[in-house]
Amino acid sequence: MDSKVADVAVIGSGFAGALIASKLAEAGIDVTLLEAWFPFEDERNVRKGRLETFSSSDDAEIFAPYVDLLAPQERKGKFEYYIHPTDGTDRFEGQYLRMAGGTGLAWLGTALRFCPNDFRMMTAYGRARDWPLSYAELEPWYCMAEEAIGVAGSPDADESLGSPRSSPLPMPAIPQSYADRYAMERIKGLRFDHQEIRVIPTPQARNSVDG
Repeated sequence: MDSKVADVAVIGSGFAGALIASKLAEAGIDVTLLEAWFPFEDERNVRKGRLETFSSSDDAEIFAPYVDLLAPQERKGKFEYYIHPTDGTDRFEGQYLRMAGGTGLAWLGTALRFCPNDFRMMTAYGRARDWPLSYAELEPWYCMAEEAIGVAGSPDADESLGSPRSSPLPMPAIPQSYADRYAMERIKGLRFDHQEIRVIPTPQARNSVDG
């Protein structure tokens, strides 16, 4: 293994790790990103013919979850998942893609913020634990992340959840679908528990402007 000396080592190359590493590098700090596996290459056609690429290769592929679609005789040697499995004992149970880019490679783009009370669950609801920081302390970093990844949305989404923002979203909201607009008309004026029922666009890390 080659040795390397760096100012900072960032563990994981997903959204959080990549954004932190980028900011540090822009400030002139020597950064090393550590990832659990290799980067994938576009020339391997990972975006096309996923099952064909997987089934015709002798190597463990990043699409190991498709193994159940293969004939039994084709499954041998195909069980090296790049997904970290969980056994239910982990307090932070989840699945993580072990590759360059992390779970951001399989992200739907939904970019909702937490509500202020999400940071104080024990205080507000007597459940779980309070965070060691507040929504107000994290809010500027939300803005920085939204700008970096490019989030389209309306301030209505955050305002309706009581999550104020200090700067606008980088791009306008994705236009509502016909079904959304139909529902908006049908529920206009309805209330639940003294609150108006509203349909609002979900903040999305998708390009809503030309270019």
